[in-house]
Amino acid sequence: MFADGLTQMPKKSKTVSFTTKKKPKSRRILLVDDDKFLLEFFARVLTAQGFVIVLAANGLEAEEVLKTDKKVFDLVVVDLLMPMQNGWRLIDFIKASKKHQNMPIIALTGLSLSYEEYERTRRQTDAVLLKGDFEISRFTETINKVLLEKARK
Repeated sequence: MFADGLTQMPKKSKTVSFTTKKKPKSRRILLVDDDKFLLEFFARVLTAQGFVIVLAANGLEAEEVLKTDKKVFDLVVVDLLMPMQNGWRLIDFIKASKKHQNMPIIALTGLSLSYEEYERTRRQTDAVLLKGDFEISRFTETINKVLLEKARK
């Protein structure tokens, strides 16, 4: 007996194939964090899910990428506390830029934010994730949710 309760193979089987006319466009994400280990880990996880990832080690590098890269980014994920230039300044740069002002932003932080700081950051970004309460599934779900919301606009 087969698993579906049949005692013999069906006489005719049908093969259905699906084709797409166009390969879906890969989403581009700019990851900004001074923690090299986390940056590479996030990049591996997101690349495995089909995203195209560009890395920056601080806000100044990220600004330079945004100024010079000809391709559009679908999302930026930025750590708030970094040397050279922090994430808040990068967020301000993005919001002030005509080219990037509507780009979704996810803030990452290991800081213990006060309620007021958290709410201020939340108003400036599309999501805030705490590194101390980090789960990879929540990270990828948040990215997909933010990108879906962007697509609906």
